[in-house]
Amino acid sequence: MATRPALQAPSPARIAAALLAAAAVLLPAVPVPAQEQTAPAVRLTLRRQTPWVTASHPRLEVEVRAVNEGAEPLGDLALGIALWGPVRSRSAYEASLREDPSGALPLLALTEPLEGELAPGLARDLSFRLDLSFLAGLATQSLIYPLRVEIRSGDLPVGVLRTPVIHLVRRPELPLDLAWWWELHEPVRYGPDGRFTSAALEDAVAPGGWLAGALDALRLLSSGRRTVPFDLVVSPVLLAQLQRMRAGYAVVEGGAVRHVDAGEGGAARAEAALEQLRRVVASGVPALTAYPFAAPLLPAMTGGGLARDLPAQLDRGRELVRTALGAEPDASVFRPPAGALDPAGLRLLACRGVRVLLAAPTSVERPPHPLGFAPPATDLLEAFPCGPVTALLPDPAVQALLDPALLSADPVLGAQVVLGELAAIWLEQPGVPRAIVLGVPSGTPAGFARPFAHRISRAPFLRPRRAADLAALHPPDPEAPPARLLPSRTPGFTRDYAESLRRTRRLLEDYRSMLVQDDPLPDALATRLLIAEGGQFVGNEFQGAAFVRAVRDRLRAELSKVRPVVVRTVTLSSRTGTIPIRVTNETGHVLRVVVELASARIGLLEAVQEVELDRPERTLLFPVELRTTGRFPVRVLVRTPSGRVIADAILVVRSTAYNRVALVITLGAALLLLALSSRRFVPRRST
Repeated sequence: MATRPALQAPSPARIAAALLAAAAVLLPAVPVPAQEQTAPAVRLTLRRQTPWVTASHPRLEVEVRAVNEGAEPLGDLALGIALWGPVRSRSAYEASLREDPSGALPLLALTEPLEGELAPGLARDLSFRLDLSFLAGLATQSLIYPLRVEIRSGDLPVGVLRTPVIHLVRRPELPLDLAWWWELHEPVRYGPDGRFTSAALEDAVAPGGWLAGALDALRLLSSGRRTVPFDLVVSPVLLAQLQRMRAGYAVVEGGAVRHVDAGEGGAARAEAALEQLRRVVASGVPALTAYPFAAPLLPAMTGGGLARDLPAQLDRGRELVRTALGAEPDASVFRPPAGALDPAGLRLLACRGVRVLLAAPTSVERPPHPLGFAPPATDLLEAFPCGPVTALLPDPAVQALLDPALLSADPVLGAQVVLGELAAIWLEQPGVPRAIVLGVPSGTPAGFARPFAHRISRAPFLRPRRAADLAALHPPDPEAPPARLLPSRTPGFTRDYAESLRRTRRLLEDYRSMLVQDDPLPDALATRLLIAEGGQFVGNEFQGAAFVRAVRDRLRAELSKVRPVVVRTVTLSSRTGTIPIRVTNETGHVLRVVVELASARIGLLEAVQEVELDRPERTLLFPVELRTTGRFPVRVLVRTPSGRVIADAILVVRSTAYNRVALVITLGAALLLLALSSRRFVPRRST
């Protein structure tokens, strides 16, 4: 890194001269019209910046990295620095990140020649220091000043970076209350066979991965003498996958299978990540909140007829987080996955004790402030008959800046820009008690997490708080009517997919009703069905259907091991008798089943028998009473205790009992006829 001496800024008495000099310096660097420009050859990214300066500590340190993305080497290089006058509104601040103030001259303009060339594809780190003590003489209030840094080649700009400089004239007396949460979630990266189909989670826990960066930031916030409150929203499936990796795992890559043993590579890093997360939670600094187990989208569940599964998702999620991290999640605070919510989901949450909702910026309709200020941070949601619920609503502009895709290009600059946005909100009404809300999403670049956490935790104009505390300090306006949830735009599951989930869950419950002893299989299969309800499969049902199919196939395979074995024909020679039915159980578990015989031709004295199959084979005897003679079918049904038929068979009963009776009757009738006819030959007595 090239370290440069401090660049001394003019004293307040020489401001006018500095402005004239600035104009002269920048004249050669005035941008050409847009239609005549070519794409910048140098990409500038911010490596380091003093988050804010004060009257007592006015030195600004900046370090940038310049990468030549062109095809030609660049020579005759110079570093240009311009500090513009203050911006006094959020709109002006946001505009300053895109362009120079129109018709204004910079307060400070400096140019420093750079030695050597910058070859294509190569990077060069440049740093400088500015003494900004002169700002204290220009304004009596804290302000934000746009700073432009550019690389020039032959007096033409080939790369530009814009960043805010926050100047505080005194320590704020009334900081802006800030509720912020960190979300840790990773979609399911393995298939029904347990093998990982992607290295995404490996990359996340590796150095430079998003999860490694987030844990580093959370460690900063929760350890040492200066801890900072925040909310931690943890995804149970993330923890489950880390636990799976910790024990050793397999990854399918390009058709080949790569195995990682416990204690090595990604397995060791997964164990370290779990331990770091446990330490963060054990510190007592964050308020812990759990996602539903598979991070389902609530509107997709309620709209798809799967609302009955939501309690299981919620309970299973909290239980897994509790056992994995050793702390009980707060059931009164809830973050809907992806912020997706609808009235049915809200009612269910409220009836289960949720009182603070970490909502999305667009969850409710909020009228704009008449002066363009940030909207209120809280609003009231009525969830009859179990409400109300306080919704914490992130500021839309701030939350938009936290998009991981945007931050990946320049994470440190992203952290400084978000801090500047928060400073602009505070400066709207610095003497009024106010609050702001933001959520740090999963997948945020590692290079952003720690710089952002450092800035938020130490900014004098911010006072971080837990969500429940902020909801109590800044309750919704009691005079205002409850807010109305905006219609959810969350896509849902198709009818066929939802019905497949419901049918398979019913089949699982039928199997569970057969079990006499504890068996881990139903819980394992139930977990797969919960996974199939995850939000990642909305619009991607083909992958989710693989989990449903795997459950259905396994259940059918288990149920097929229970079946009746009957002889082809049973012969009964009397009016009463017994029919033997042999039932086999090849599952290896003790099962309870119901065996039933059905026939319209015989009387079944005990047509239904419930029996425990505690051995591979058992024979049942069914007493019957014959109603007719001949050959006729009898159906043998094997049911679960819940009533599902899992196997059946047909046997033939051959009865000879009625043939003998008929013979006796026939002989008796013949004898009677013979006796009657013989009377004609008996002499009669004459009168």
